[in-house]
Amino acid sequence: MFKPEVVAAHPELFQGNILIHKDKIFDLYQSYKTIDTEAKTKLLKNVWDIEFESFARFIDVRNPEHTLYLKSNYLALLKLIDAKIAGLLNLLSTTSLADNTVVVIRSDHGEEFGEHGQLSHQNNLYQELIHVPLIIKAPSLSPGKIDKPTQDIDIMPTILDLVKLPSPAQAQGKSLLPFMLGKGASVNTYQIAQRSLGGDVAFIKEGWKLIVLKNQPAELYDLSTDPKEKHNVIVQEKDRTGQLFEELRRITGELKQYPGVNSTIDQID
Repeated sequence: MFKPEVVAAHPELFQGNILIHKDKIFDLYQSYKTIDTEAKTKLLKNVWDIEFESFARFIDVRNPEHTLYLKSNYLALLKLIDAKIAGLLNLLSTTSLADNTVVVIRSDHGEEFGEHGQLSHQNNLYQELIHVPLIIKAPSLSPGKIDKPTQDIDIMPTILDLVKLPSPAQAQGKSLLPFMLGKGASVNTYQIAQRSLGGDVAFIKEGWKLIVLKNQPAELYDLSTDPKEKHNVIVQEKDRTGQLFEELRRITGELKQYPGVNSTIDQID
């Protein structure tokens, strides 16, 4: 993570068994991260350069064997995480905490393995990246599955509702609890996903998905017949595209703007 100049300036940390100095090395990295950008560039490598130099540059996204290899590693890690979560839930079930504990499991993003020609998880807003799990376990809930739109912003109001606390007035999400208890309709008719960098936005409503890209033409997909988003129908569905654009503008235009936010749309990661 350090450029040679930094290593040379701290020989006491980078000679011999550097693991015994790992805490000091981490502190050194943090200290360099906080300085101005120009100096940082001269002293630190981009942390992702390490992955690229050692691994990613050998991967060919067009080679099915390569993407299968990556996916198998990914699934192996998921299996390990599943086992760890199972251990935690089993522990909770054998203690007095079982009837007084809410567990929420969610993912901040999916992972792409060449479905749209790329790898990793920061390049686009296709379903393989934004359609992610949300699992809520609470004493008041019976097993069930929600097949209606939910969003990350609904999680906080839901947790507050489960512990019988009111949501703050400025919360944009809505509690899912009435719906999970069978006492209400779906809280949302749409979903919004946004890349935190780049300004790209996805708007999903009634099976249609509009992707608004900052530096490229917009895209439209019918998820009911094209769940893998292989056929962009924005040219054939001009009227529908216009309606979705207008509704997206209306919804985001009603959001409260906070000081320091320079985007016309509040950042939704």
